[in-house]
Amino acid sequence: MLAVDRNPRAVGIARFNARLNALDNVECREGDLFAPVEDCRFDLVVSNPPFVISPEANYIYRDSGRQGDEICRAIVREVPALLREGGYCQILCNWAHLAGQEWPARLAGWFAGSGCDAWVMRSETLDAPGYAALWIRHTERKEGPGLDDQFQRWLAYYQQQGIEAVSSGVICMRRRSGGRGNWFRADDAPPQMRGPAGESIVQGFQIRDLLETLPDPQSLLRRKFRVSPHVRLQQSLQPADSAWLLAQQQLQLTAGLPYAGELDPYMADLLVHCDGRSTLEELVREMAASMGQDLPRLTVHCAEILRRLIEQGFLLPVDEESHS
Repeated sequence: MLAVDRNPRAVGIARFNARLNALDNVECREGDLFAPVEDCRFDLVVSNPPFVISPEANYIYRDSGRQGDEICRAIVREVPALLREGGYCQILCNWAHLAGQEWPARLAGWFAGSGCDAWVMRSETLDAPGYAALWIRHTERKEGPGLDDQFQRWLAYYQQQGIEAVSSGVICMRRRSGGRGNWFRADDAPPQMRGPAGESIVQGFQIRDLLETLPDPQSLLRRKFRVSPHVRLQQSLQPADSAWLLAQQQLQLTAGLPYAGELDPYMADLLVHCDGRSTLEELVREMAASMGQDLPRLTVHCAEILRRLIEQGFLLPVDEESHS
């Protein structure tokens, strides 16, 4: 294991901690970005760079000294050369929302030609004033004219750069050559984590690989899926005419990436019948018959919801050969 930091104090502390914990498989190197390991190849690269978008270079943990979000874009562009085939990279990241540009389309351009599949999970978006205030408060505690001047300087910098807002999140990349072209996925992360999610990340890449081969509703619905064992359905009831009336039900994942969302009773019933033996098409047909609904119209509606449930890990693909 190699640990790299441009801060010599951080490198020294890391070496001390490795010795203190009797870790003999950790080597610490001083240097900027990938310069100290440019001749190495890795199965996993993890980066927590100085990602804050600011006009300053006062704090080495916070400020990269580069324009805008260039530090994160540079890591994305440079890391593929260090990844073995199938290797992963995870980056804690802040990225700018530029005037007149959708952020997913802008970030997709970072990965073009990289030879990597990319999954961006956004955790938060703040407008430029809110973002400036948040990070200035990390280091400046006293009120006064100097703080106001600093705040205005940050806002002037964002205006010059065309930055309207800033998002934070994580970027996951996987080196994959040959075959189909590389894919890009951008969505919102779960509101909070509940423990290790590494296996869910790998699973998410595998699921996306499958979905790339099932681009239309018909191809998706011909497949078999099973409901994840980590799915829970929570119901909220309210009193009405001496009885309990369903007011809300929420679907949740209790492990990995804990996505959650509301689901109507019909889709909840379809979900629980996903046992790997019936195709989604068969289950949707049964739903249409029970509801007395038009099958073609319901099929389009259900396929959209089911694709999202599959993307988030509520439904897991079944090995077709082992269930033939």
